[in-house]
This record gives sequence, structure tokens and C-alpha cells, in this order.
Amino acid sequence: MTGNGHHRVMTFHDRVHTAYAPVERWDAILDPHDPDRLGPRGGVMHSDRLTVSQMEAPVGGQESIELEASGNTIVEGSTFTARAIRLTYAQAKDLLILEGDGRSDAELFRQTHIGGPTSKAAARKILYWPKSDRMKIDGARTIELSRRSGAGQGPR
Repeated sequence: MTGNGHHRVMTFHDRVHTAYAPVERWDAILDPHDPDRLGPRGGVMHSDRLTVSQMEAPVGGQESIELEASGNTIVEGSTFTARAIRLTYAQAKDLLILEGDGRSDAELFRQTHIGGPTSKAAARKILYWPKSDRMKIDGARTIELSRRSGAGQGPR
């Protein structure tokens, strides 16, 4: 691990394994071996390198976190799996970006609920805004949308 306290940046090197989820206490312990136990807003990430930066948000002056994971990045949650060569997340923008490298696409697999049908997107770049559940895909190779239960089935 390397870091710079003045700039509030830390970089973790060599096979980084990270768990994240909302917690009720500062001293809570997250189990990175079972993504399902981290809840619907939690997940586990594996990458070759992870940089975490803390900065002031451009609007409002609140502190914000930015992440950059690179090299064989995989993120698993209870209703999604993402694969990318490079992943970035900006808390102030609520923006997650998954990127491929030209040889390998970024991939995002999602379900509306655990055990539900799975949608898949594979592209050069996938932009995702988690709070609004919006997605933009650049350089799409594959998009497989699953039907939500009841969607498009007409009146009953």
C-alpha cells in the first residue's frame, strides 16, 4: 500500500480483495467471502490495483470518494456481476464506469431481484448511475435484456 495523506490518496497493489456495504457501526466487520450476506447495496471487488481518493465535492463542499480499480477487475453483489479492465466510481457524480481494453469488453450482468432473469451488456465502455438506475453503453458488442415480470404482457 502506498499513500499521500496531504492529497488523501491511497493505492493498494497486487491482488486487492475488497468488501463494501453500508454498516451501522464504525468497527463493523464485512465478510468478503460471501457477497450475498453484504445486502443489496454491498459487494465484493477483486482487482490488481485499487486507488481510493477523498476530495471535496465540486458543489456543496461535502467530502466525496473516488475509486479507480485496474487489472482483471471483478465486482460481485447479490444481484449483479461486473467485469472490466478498468473501473472508476465518483461518489459526487453517482457514476460508475466500466471499461474494456480493446481486446476484452467490459461486462455487466444484472438482475432486478435475486433469482430473477439476468440482463447482460458487453461493451468498450459502460456508464452506470446507481441511484437513478440509468445506463449508457459506448461501443456495444452484446446487449441481452431480460423481461421484467409482468412487463409487456398486457392486461390480466
